[in-house]
Amino acid sequence: GMPSSHAMSLGFIGIYTALGVCGILTGFSTKILLCCALITYIAISLVYRVQSQLHTTDQVLVGLFFGTLNGFCWHSLAQGSNSLFPSVNIMNLVTNNLLPESGIMPVQYLIIPAFVGAAVVGSFERRISAWIKQKNQ
Repeated sequence: GMPSSHAMSLGFIGIYTALGVCGILTGFSTKILLCCALITYIAISLVYRVQSQLHTTDQVLVGLFFGTLNGFCWHSLAQGSNSLFPSVNIMNLVTNNLLPESGIMPVQYLIIPAFVGAAVVGSFERRISAWIKQKNQ
């Protein structure tokens, strides 16, 4: 569908991982190597989806754009570096209010986000597709 949820996921995971790892790793060459590996994986995956006719190029590019934008936004919110919401720091909020002293999240805390994530991925794609069809009629 439009946009490709696969491309959105790869854009989000790729940029969030790259930003997170670049903040942790030392050494310029290590960071460049990791980013090149991520970009290569994402490019191969998305080219495969287009060549297999699972998505059009436009679907993949739009999905990649929205996924990357979403990843940038969530990373800035998680780290407390978002210029629109400078007081929001999700990592500190979770660490201070949700995690037990051990720092290990209990499994039951992950069940609801897993169900929500599974519902949202397909739902967003269907809504955009329905809106485009309605607009074209």
